[in-house]
Amino acid sequence: MAQMGSFVPARRAVVGVADRLFARVGAADNVTKHMSTFHVEMAETANILATATRHSFVVLDEIGRGTSAIEGLAIAESVIQHLSNDIGCRCLVATHYHTLGQDRQALLGPSVGSYQLEAELDNNGGLLRFTYKVKAGRAEHSFGIEVARLAGLPTAVIDNATELLHNKFVTLKG
Repeated sequence: MAQMGSFVPARRAVVGVADRLFARVGAADNVTKHMSTFHVEMAETANILATATRHSFVVLDEIGRGTSAIEGLAIAESVIQHLSNDIGCRCLVATHYHTLGQDRQALLGPSVGSYQLEAELDNNGGLLRFTYKVKAGRAEHSFGIEVARLAGLPTAVIDNATELLHNKFVTLKG
């Protein structure tokens, strides 16, 4: 933002010059080229990995989504390792893989930090509130069911999802 002359909402910032800005965000398929949403994501990521330099700035949103959870995690971790250890560029990665921030700091590289956007559950009604504050460390809780409730999914679906989470999928957590 500073490099292109935009306002930077900070008291102080030290920002190096970037030679390129890459953003892999959003989800879209390309039916005319017979590419699924995941295929498009991987093609865009491949382009970034092939052309980014150590002076580039890369933004990745939910890399590895669209395949199995374990394959997606492996892809996400490998991409982050490559950007950090091999290319050495600055990178901002938003991910739903909580385990990327857990016991993986050494694997991801010395320049990788783990941060979260704070969210809180109201004690009275269990309502989710986003504080929009950035905190160091990884998120300890996922708010998927609460977001589904906010989005208006029927109470029966929310109750069933909660039951499934606690009784059927509990072994998958962590």
